[in-house]
Amino acid sequence: MLEPTAELTTITSNGQELLVPPPKQKRSSVACRRCRRLRAKCIKDEEKGLCRGCIEAGVPNECQFLPRGMSAIDRAPRPPQNRKRQARPREPSDPHPEPSGSGSVAPVLCEKCSSPSNNTNGSLLPPHDELVEACEWFFTTYFQLGFLHKPTFMHKLRAAPESLSTFLLLSMLSVSARFAPSLISRYQNPAEAAEVFAKRAHTLIGEEMLAPPTIERTQAFFLCSIWNWGSGYRDRSWIFLGIAARMASILRLSQEETYGLRADSPVEDIINAEMSRRTWWVIFMSDNLLSSGWGRPVSFDLEKVTIPLPCDEDHFTFGFNGPAAVLEGTNAHPRLAPVSRFPNASIDPQLGGGVIETDTAPTGRSLYGNLITITDIWARVARGAIDRSKPMAGTKSPWSPDSEYTSLLRELQAWEASLTGPQTWSLSNLLAYQSKSLDLGYRCIFLIFHLSHIVLRRSYLPMMARDVHSSATTGFRADAPPPRYWEGLVHEMFSHALRIIELVKSWFPTMPFARGSTPMMGFAIYMAGSVLSYLKRWEWLCPALADYSGPAIIDALALLTELAIVWPTMARRWHRSLSRSIISIPPQGEQAHKQVEGFGNAAEQDLDMDDREGLYRQKNMDVDGEREDREDAMGVNMLYSLAAAASTHRVPASTPYPPNVNAEGTTQADWNKYHDEIGNLFKEEDFSNQMEYAADGWNI
Repeated sequence: MLEPTAELTTITSNGQELLVPPPKQKRSSVACRRCRRLRAKCIKDEEKGLCRGCIEAGVPNECQFLPRGMSAIDRAPRPPQNRKRQARPREPSDPHPEPSGSGSVAPVLCEKCSSPSNNTNGSLLPPHDELVEACEWFFTTYFQLGFLHKPTFMHKLRAAPESLSTFLLLSMLSVSARFAPSLISRYQNPAEAAEVFAKRAHTLIGEEMLAPPTIERTQAFFLCSIWNWGSGYRDRSWIFLGIAARMASILRLSQEETYGLRADSPVEDIINAEMSRRTWWVIFMSDNLLSSGWGRPVSFDLEKVTIPLPCDEDHFTFGFNGPAAVLEGTNAHPRLAPVSRFPNASIDPQLGGGVIETDTAPTGRSLYGNLITITDIWARVARGAIDRSKPMAGTKSPWSPDSEYTSLLRELQAWEASLTGPQTWSLSNLLAYQSKSLDLGYRCIFLIFHLSHIVLRRSYLPMMARDVHSSATTGFRADAPPPRYWEGLVHEMFSHALRIIELVKSWFPTMPFARGSTPMMGFAIYMAGSVLSYLKRWEWLCPALADYSGPAIIDALALLTELAIVWPTMARRWHRSLSRSIISIPPQGEQAHKQVEGFGNAAEQDLDMDDREGLYRQKNMDVDGEREDREDAMGVNMLYSLAAAASTHRVPASTPYPPNVNAEGTTQADWNKYHDEIGNLFKEEDFSNQMEYAADGWNI
């Protein structure tokens, strides 16, 4: 409502005071966009060119006057369910009672949790066709193993977009806009396109955070955390993830009794229950990743979790309550596939009537279940590495049977041995998953697997340097390592680093980062290049693999440069860190004990940086962003050139030059030979026979 205008007075020539009525306020001939949508009276202030309603509401940027007859969407009334929600009287009791576990509570949960937010922020979204395109990219470029049911979601988006939460849609676009061609074209580059929608989502955070928890709000806050993590805002990402975790706990998404599904439950209830479980698992997985890299506590207690791991993707798509394994450490029970008719006749009658032949034996993990399991192992590996990076941290010998190293190594080996044929790494499996748009999750599984092997060994490098340095061995530890123990440890570390680079390069021609990538991919590449820089500087660590380190580092830098187009903040930071780590090459002819000492100091410095900045090297952009921009003024390309020059192999001047060595004694990397030889090397059954070993230790 407009406030009444004060009465005006005038003085006549006789000195009498007369009341003059105020000028009559007239509606504008054409209402503005906002007033059309809200069905409100629109009175235009001719001097300001804006209507009073928009001025008083504090949204002058939404006051746009369009010609008559244009934009039927703007003239459309607000969605009926929103008006119903606004008119609904507030109950004095708790609006979120805890489910009792008796009977089927899945419909109640879904009605309570999936109610769309008040979608009066449609102007924040892009045109509908671009919105649909970006959401399609969301499912194919980042969250192939996701928490949203794509058929249902995309149907709602096309048929009734007003029924979906604007906050959720904006949060999705903060991830997928960087891959959507139309939005990249509109906002000039991928990172800018994603940032536009992230900032729009941030404008809604206040009201969304104080609103009742729902599945959609939980998912949206999680996606806000993803954008902030990939953009370098470490603490803000942790806060948003914490909000999502608290909402998930309030909704009891980790409790199987919340859903109460029966054998005859409708397909819709099965889909909604699985979507809710997957929402909790993706928050748990992200919480594990973020907390482990900085040594922060986790938000959930696994012993109180009773839901199984996600089921197979096809079962989720068709709404079949299929078999599911469990994560070790939870109190969940494996779910066996019921011997019953496949309940998808309501989706497509032609699919009904078939009987699912099942086995009563416990089922294996799904692709999503494997990703969650290997991420959980990685998180414990990373936390152990952070703990060992702290000053005066007591570290047990890795060869001790009861050491953390031995325990985690056995877990990694057991996980790898449990993979079935379609889950193991092979080119044919990769192409099969790629045809089903599941290749991104498949690739991430093996990147995290190799990354775990690298970081598990990397944190013991200072201990190794002290052991090799004979003057420091006495008094450091009573037990001595088994023969050739350290040689084997670093050989495995470097071989896993080379595997990461080779895996990424194997799929890059057909699936570049611009068509699907995550920041975690960049970190795996950075960590592989980082440990290979040790081998480049101190070739005596593993002579059999030393010749491959230089070309692999150049590959890592090139891949990070490509990733920086899509995820610029973190990729540039990792690129800069890797470039600096290989610029300094030890002088030729340096004495052996000096080389060991230099290697030990470098390993200690890296662990110190883990303690200061976190394993992901994710300094807080709110604090360090401006200083980092100044440091990056020289540009990534200059650092790349320096790193490429530093990664070439300098041969002693006294030796004859090989055919591919120039007069200055510099050997350029033979890329074709590198790929052929590294492929053959990985086929060898025994890596240890390629290690040069002298009777008294490494031949340095």
